[in-house]
Amino acid sequence: MQYVILVGGRNFSLKSFDNMQFYGSTCVGIYDGDLLVQYENGYARFTPDDDIAYIEEESAKIPFAEPKCITLRYNDIGILRSIISEKDFPEDVVIDCDGVYLGLEDVIDSGRLINNYNISEV
Repeated sequence: MQYVILVGGRNFSLKSFDNMQFYGSTCVGIYDGDLLVQYENGYARFTPDDDIAYIEEESAKIPFAEPKCITLRYNDIGILRSIISEKDFPEDVVIDCDGVYLGLEDVIDSGRLINNYNISEV
């Protein structure tokens, strides 16, 4: 299981994804307080997570005074790429890659990616 952290403003919640189509999904629903999206080849699970704390250096990269976080777990990078490249993906969200380089720059503006370190950059 892999994950990224979606960071939005004060009103960011699972409702922020209500308008998304989740193309290619076979089932979408709320289970145990999470938004679960099933695909033939896997899943994505959105979990609200208000316990994530950022150190001062990381906080400077987050464009929200009162950030709210949702952990997006997925089992296939193709599912993540599909979700964040959808036209209905919230525009006011940044993606924290938690230090893992995922090569997402070709599907989303690199300015919306934080902690996306390529080993050649370190």
